[in-house]
Amino acid sequence: MITKVIVLAFTLVLLFQGYVALDSCATPGFYLSSDNNYCFAYSALSREAHTHSIMCHAYGSKLVNIEDADKLSKVAAFLSGKGVTDTASVFIGLTNMLNNAKVWVWHGGNKTDYTNWAFGQPAIANRDNCVLMTAGNPDNKWKAASCLTGAFAVCEREVTMLFFL
Repeated sequence: MITKVIVLAFTLVLLFQGYVALDSCATPGFYLSSDNNYCFAYSALSREAHTHSIMCHAYGSKLVNIEDADKLSKVAAFLSGKGVTDTASVFIGLTNMLNNAKVWVWHGGNKTDYTNWAFGQPAIANRDNCVLMTAGNPDNKWKAASCLTGAFAVCEREVTMLFFL
């Protein structure tokens, strides 16, 4: 809440000084997270993980990285607001393709300290190098899956404020 007040006050000061502020979620399809720190977009097209990753990148974003339970709740709230049901699986940005299936890392290479695996997961079959989140269920659990699986996806990017005279 304090962050929102500070950003609002800063924006008002800049507006009074002749600046106009635009936030980067203005791109069609991207929506501001509940804490105003991320822009999320939901792809309702069933595609393989690599295709979603390319599509996210084309909009200056990436498959969502869920580094903690708080971020998971923000992603879950976003998906719920989009009407995503508990039958939907969405790709998130966790993979083990970068290191011969030994360690799960986020797109960008950061090792994960937080996980939300479903019971018995990650059950890694020969090619289960990507991660699907079951959206809409109470726990939003994750499971290892083939990157060639057709599923939906969530893209994210950080919010940046652009100021113009």
